[in-house]
Amino acid sequence: MRRSKLQMYVEVLDALVLLGSMRLARITYKTNLSYSLLKPILEDLIKNELVEERRLKKNVVVYAATNATRRTL
Repeated sequence: MRRSKLQMYVEVLDALVLLGSMRLARITYKTNLSYSLLKPILEDLIKNELVEERRLKKNVVVYAATNATRRTL
């Protein structure tokens, strides 16, 4: 059965809240979403301030749920 767009958003947020900050590859693995589906979802969540992008090193980027997300879930 196909997942709705809302279900995909919730799965991404759940993974980030429960498991903490993660790199893009791990999010794709945990949510079972392809890169092409995940990237626009993350961009939308960042735009709505539910997820933030953190740069740890020059080429290392992780994504984390913001405090606003943790309060609402």
